Amino acid sequence: MMECESKQNLFQMIREKGKLNMETIIFYAAELVVGIQFLHSKGIVHRDLKASNILITKDGHMKIVDFGQAEENVFEGKKIQRISGTLSHMAPEVRNVVVL
Repeated sequence: MMECESKQNLFQMIREKGKLNMETIIFYAAELVVGIQFLHSKGIVHRDLKASNILITKDGHMKIVDFGQAEENVFEGKKIQRISGTLSHMAPEVRNVVVL
């Protein structure tokens, strides 16, 4: 079980604050890239990454949460066969396949 440090996710923060300043955007983008790189280095693909699945800790850092649709052991050469994620956050070309 993960410790509960924050009750706010990135989606809520953006909704409450509106437009974030460039320094904050760059900081969060860098943290997200580092987090995704770490996951991928361990062979983990999140598959449902969206603002509501990124918690903001009390000290202002990010934590990626909700690994319910994650794929493990995905390394170079392995392909994921099934489509997964939140429909409203999928790329249009993927969404069209799911809806058909």
